[in-house]
Amino acid sequence: MLAGPVVDVTDAGDAVCDIWDYVAAIPSRDLAGEELPRVAIERQLAEKVYRSSGGKFDHVHIPTGRSDVFLVVVVDRESASVFGHHVLNLRELYGLE
Repeated sequence: MLAGPVVDVTDAGDAVCDIWDYVAAIPSRDLAGEELPRVAIERQLAEKVYRSSGGKFDHVHIPTGRSDVFLVVVVDRESASVFGHHVLNLRELYGLE
């Protein structure tokens, strides 16, 4: 979904759907041992939002308790709905652990 160049659209303010009820309902078993800080959900904190090169998907990075791990909510901009989510562990992804 994020093949090719991506664009940081964090400050664009053009979200097509509200993800926060979805985020609040994610079961802890889906978080790979990570925890979402309550404040992240209450204040609706997205650290970064990256848009796919074709503009179809946004990947919303929500901070966890560790600075190098994010809950990523994938938004399908065409259908204006949440496509899914995954945990992104940057240290693990780049072999730094």
